[in-house]
Amino acid sequence: SSTTASLALTMGTTTTCPCAVWKPAAVPAVTATSDTSGNELGMKFRTKVAGYVLGVRFFKGARNTGTHSGHLWTKGGTLLASVSFTAETGSGWQKAIFSKPVAIAANTTYVVSYWTPSGHWSVDAGYLKASGVDNGPLHALQNGEDGSNEVYTHYQGRFPTSISQSSNYW
Repeated sequence: SSTTASLALTMGTTTTCPCAVWKPAAVPAVTATSDTSGNELGMKFRTKVAGYVLGVRFFKGARNTGTHSGHLWTKGGTLLASVSFTAETGSGWQKAIFSKPVAIAANTTYVVSYWTPSGHWSVDAGYLKASGVDNGPLHALQNGEDGSNEVYTHYQGRFPTSISQSSNYW
């Protein structure tokens, strides 16, 4: 996830990175839901080569306000890094860099997530149901590839484990 989760994410490797799962021109079908509850929203990803996660990205609709934070987790829920977003724009891709890069292993599942305190998060329901997404060495998992993808919780800074509709939360 500078990355994310759709959240998108970026990492540094010896290949052609930094790179992100979601290309800069990618935009969600729904940029801001009507849900006003806070949520920790995430997705599972892997990389084809060992590298470093530099930070987290997410797509923000204009109604998604408040102080956001990003998190990188192991598949089992161990928090590897967190960061608060600063200098956000009113909408579009937001990026926050960890205080130091986080080493990750090739072909290992990780979870990237972000906290949205006011709801109004971006979403594409069913986006990860039929296939994953590849961009360079990064791979957003298809739902069922390593359990359910698209994960969330209603609690800030907690490992997201609830699932719903193979959604992409951008």
